[in-house]
Amino acid sequence: SLSGHLYRPCREIKLLCVDKLSEKMQNLLVKIGCKILNSNYGIDHPDLFHYMCDADGVGVLKSIFDVFTSSDSIEQVFLQCLTAEERDELRHFLLDPKWYIGNFMDDSDILDCKRLPIYSMHGQGSTENLPYSNLLNPQKYLPPLDCPENLLSNEFVSSLSSTEEEVL
Repeated sequence: SLSGHLYRPCREIKLLCVDKLSEKMQNLLVKIGCKILNSNYGIDHPDLFHYMCDADGVGVLKSIFDVFTSSDSIEQVFLQCLTAEERDELRHFLLDPKWYIGNFMDDSDILDCKRLPIYSMHGQGSTENLPYSNLLNPQKYLPPLDCPENLLSNEFVSSLSSTEEEVL
């Protein structure tokens, strides 16, 4: 793997093939603890696809949730290991509209996406140091249009782009 570990092939917990991901995304997935195939070894086997998943929205989510056993550990690792920029990068990747066209992500994948603490909240801290949360506990909302930021509480998420707002 990219982290330097040797893993036994397993159909339940697959290695993530990240050749098409940016270096930033690869590094943050390694920091989280995802099992990532190191393509530098040139492994070629006819059954390899049984033990790998693509680095698309669903594959990245499954790889992240293969690492964690509870929501508490997800929150703790994301808080300790990832910078705000890395959480924004992951959110931007997972909220890319191409993952939501044609039912590419099913309801359980969307729920998993909501469980990740990658959403910045309004109402606390400075704009460059907003706290992060998941969307479920407690439930978060998009802010109303043309509402002054000083009126928004931590029940409202802040998005980076209009595309992310459309997906949310």
